[in-house]
Amino acid sequence: MKTKTKILLFLIMFFVIPPLVSAQDGSGSLEFNTGKAGEGLDPITISFFPQVTLIDAEYASFLSWLSFIANIAILVLVLFWLYKIFFAGIEAMRGGGEAEKLVESWKKVRAVLLGVTISFLIPIILSIVGTFLGVGAIWEWPLAFRECKDDRYDYYFQALQEWSQTTNVSDPKAEVDSICF
Repeated sequence: MKTKTKILLFLIMFFVIPPLVSAQDGSGSLEFNTGKAGEGLDPITISFFPQVTLIDAEYASFLSWLSFIANIAILVLVLFWLYKIFFAGIEAMRGGGEAEKLVESWKKVRAVLLGVTISFLIPIILSIVGTFLGVGAIWEWPLAFRECKDDRYDYYFQALQEWSQTTNVSDPKAEVDSICF
């Protein structure tokens, strides 16, 4: 396949498809309003990546931005893997059944799968360590490392730990949200 075609397909996968998917957020929801306050159907949303964006950048720290950038890098890496597997499959099909081309394509797919395995071990290990340290899994770090406006706490996770352990509040997360933001 020509290099220009590969670049074009990559650009389509990277720049066209994600905005179309994210543009659907909230669209197509059924909102029947009966006219009475508090009644009606709420839209159904399914979040694949919790806390993908920093909603209130005012309290964002360097660590929360770094974690946010790492989450975006993971998404780019997944798109790259899909790109590599897709083109390995195309090369195998274009080989016309030749054993040599099939073996070469399979080697490429195995290399990508090995990269996937190694790349996912690092976030898993970081999530385990983060859970033991009290900052949660890696996808929770953008929120956990946001600065807290309350002078008693430097970061959100510190306030959440204290409120979860020392108070009998039914929803400590909501209380910490009101204290920190």
